[in-house]
Amino acid sequence: LEVALFSGIAMLPVREYRRRMERQLLSQMERLREKDIWQLAAGERLKELGLSQSNSYVTRDEFCLAMLIQMEKFSAEDLRECQQAFAKLDVRNRGRLNVAAFRAAEAPSPEPQLD
Repeated sequence: LEVALFSGIAMLPVREYRRRMERQLLSQMERLREKDIWQLAAGERLKELGLSQSNSYVTRDEFCLAMLIQMEKFSAEDLRECQQAFAKLDVRNRGRLNVAAFRAAEAPSPEPQLD
């Protein structure tokens, strides 16, 4: 119990520093300039992460995921694992999930017909 208490107390400065850095990063993002938006939209980082839908714009989801990775809330590897899980469910490869997609995923494969 004492070890947990002391380690928790020791982590307080680290947590506060991390929160301060996160707020600073988000504050910077609120002041993005046009060149920053184009760099984010057309930049290699979003493409590497499989997030870039267009070189002309950045979606809210792309922006949020890029910021969460930059703030180290989760890693690029975590994102890839989620994308792979989604791809397994997205049997029609449409980039969205709905009831029809789940029914298609659950349907048995048609047996090959022998002539």
